[in-house]
Amino acid sequence: MRLVPIFGAPLGDGLIARTPTGETVEAPRIAGPNAYGLRVCRPTLGPGLPGRATVIVDPDRFPSSGGLAVVREGAGLRLLMVTFGRDGRMIGYSEHPNREMTIDDIDPADVATVIGAIFE
Repeated sequence: MRLVPIFGAPLGDGLIARTPTGETVEAPRIAGPNAYGLRVCRPTLGPGLPGRATVIVDPDRFPSSGGLAVVREGAGLRLLMVTFGRDGRMIGYSEHPNREMTIDDIDPADVATVIGAIFE
């Protein structure tokens, strides 16, 4: 069993601050060495991922369609659902606030994948 730190404090516009919570969470076996927990803080992706959930983020993995991604945006992190557009570009979106971003246009160092979730 490996424990990783949990970060997360709500910011405006659906962003999440990478603020340490002082808590830890068990990481899945597939988690890379830089994995961490991220408190969702609010249901930005809709009711399927409540605000009290914690996701396990692996910055060493790049997301794929049908999964979830975390992107660094300004002073915070944004949680996004991932899909592909008709033109083959990777798109990330959230519901609250209603955002759509082309993940292909973001520096890969600022994009991570969600490899698990824990619901409270």
